[in-house]
Amino acid sequence: MSNQDHLDSKCPNVHSANAWETVDLGSPDRNEKFLRLMGGATSREHKGSIIIGECADLPHRQIGSSQTKIAGELESQFREGVDRRAMFNEHQGLGSLSKSNNSSSPSPESSDKSSLRGQYLSSFVPAQRPHP
Repeated sequence: MSNQDHLDSKCPNVHSANAWETVDLGSPDRNEKFLRLMGGATSREHKGSIIIGECADLPHRQIGSSQTKIAGELESQFREGVDRRAMFNEHQGLGSLSKSNNSSSPSPESSDKSSLRGQYLSSFVPAQRPHP
């Protein structure tokens, strides 16, 4: 039996736009692994507790008291994290006034131009002209 026959017997209903189900990688194991990775492997028996899409007509399970408690704890932890982040992650960029340096920094309204010029403007050195 060739690799292609083995591949066709494993996944007979797989058809892709790029025909990747017909690729021959040299061995049946490699072909099977490739199909598994591409999502074209034969269907396996479901072993999990959550089934998606197959039981859409069933009503949702009522949330128990333990799940309600867990959801409440998660929400409180989330809110604490948001509050902590807002408290310690204040804006410290240009133009912001942080609580620690409000008293030491002069406000532009109360200072005169000469003191502000000394604080915020650099003095430029005039360019020297080359001697001819």
